[in-house]
Amino acid sequence: MQYVDVETAFKFLHVTLGRLDGVAGTVHGHLDPAAVDEETVATTRSLFESVLAREGDGWAVEST
Repeated sequence: MQYVDVETAFKFLHVTLGRLDGVAGTVHGHLDPAAVDEETVATTRSLFESVLAREGDGWAVEST
């Protein structure tokens, strides 16, 4: 996200994740919400089945 705009990153991820889904692949990605704006978080979140969010000392799983 630090090298390209949100639209370019979204297109790349959308194609890549679609191809991996076609071969039953899985992806584990990290995005630091403190390092990017809320628009970027909201845009990329729609590409994944679930999102882990830090809550206190633990983690919460959010379905997208």
